[in-house]
Amino acid sequence: MHTLAVYGWDEHEPRLLNALQHAAPFRLAAVGDGRTAALVRARAATGTPCYQHATEMFRRGDYDAALLASSAGAVQVAQAAAGSGAALLLAGDHADGATIVDAVEAALRARVPFAVLRPRLQQAGIAFLLNLVASEPGWRPRYLEASLVGPADAIELMRNAVALADRLMQHTPDSVSGAAIGSEDPAATVATAELRYDGRLASLRTRGDEGDRVTLLADCPLGQLELSGAGTHSTITMTLRDGRRETSRLTDRDPFVLEAQRAARTLAGDAADALLAPRDGSVLLALEQAMDTGQVAMVEERSSRANLVLVESHGTPTSTPRGRLHLVGV
Repeated sequence: MHTLAVYGWDEHEPRLLNALQHAAPFRLAAVGDGRTAALVRARAATGTPCYQHATEMFRRGDYDAALLASSAGAVQVAQAAAGSGAALLLAGDHADGATIVDAVEAALRARVPFAVLRPRLQQAGIAFLLNLVASEPGWRPRYLEASLVGPADAIELMRNAVALADRLMQHTPDSVSGAAIGSEDPAATVATAELRYDGRLASLRTRGDEGDRVTLLADCPLGQLELSGAGTHSTITMTLRDGRRETSRLTDRDPFVLEAQRAARTLAGDAADALLAPRDGSVLLALEQAMDTGQVAMVEERSSRANLVLVESHGTPTSTPRGRLHLVGV
C-alpha cells in the first residue's frame, strides 16, 4: 500500500482519487490546499491531516506519492514533494505547460517516478489508435483533426487533446496557434488549436458540454482512420489506400481505474511519462502564449535530461545500462 498526499482539493471531481484508493494500492494520508474553505471540506470528507502550506506537508510527513491536482503554486509543491522522495503524479486536466515542464524536471533531479494522469486517453477508441500508431509508423497521421467535448472547461479538454496529438503525431510541432472563447459558464468555453509540423498539421477543437464525445479523422500513409465515440462506446473505421474498409465497435472499461493502475506501474518503474512530458509541456507553453497574444508561437521543446534515470522500484533508482561503443574502420 502506497501512502498518497494530495495537493489541490476538489470534491466535485473525486473519480481519479477514488480510483487511486480503490483500484490501485494507494492510501490517502494528507491533503494540502491554500484555500481554507477547501481544507475544511477535505477534512470533513476524508478525516486526514490537512495543510494550508503544502510544502510543510512534505516536511512533516513521509509519502510514497503526491497527486498534484492544481497548477496554482504547483511548482514549489512539486519540488518539495520530489525532494522528500515522493513520486509525482499530475492530474493532467489541471496541469498547465509550466507545471508539467517544471515538475518533470524536479522529478528527474530527485530521481523519483513521474506521471501525468489523463483518464480520457484510456477511452477504448483512443487507446486503440495510440497502440496502432505506436506499433505501425504507417498509421502516423499526416493530417489530424480531433474534437473533444465533455463536462469540463475547454482549456482542460485542450490539454488532453494536445497530449493525444503529441502521441499520434510522435513529433514536436514547429509552431502552434490557438484561441479560446469564454462564457459566464466555464463549461461552455470553446478552444481551438493548430499544430504545424514540417509538411503535417493537427487541428484540435474542444468544447465544454454535457456528456463525453470524441471525433477524430487522421489521414495517414497507409490510409484513413476515423473515430467516433460517445458515452462508453467508440466506433473506429480504418480505410486502406486500396479501398478496403474495416469498422470496429469498442466498449470502454473504466478509464479512471485504468489510469490508476498505470499510476501504480509508474511507481514500479514505468518511465514513459518522464520521456513524453517535456514535449507535452513545451507544446502547451507555446499554445498558452498563442492564446494570450493571438499570434503564432514557436515551440521550444524542453528535452529530458540525457541522464534520465529509470526507477525500478520506489526509492531505488538505477541508471540506464551503458553499452560499449566500438568504432570500426572501413
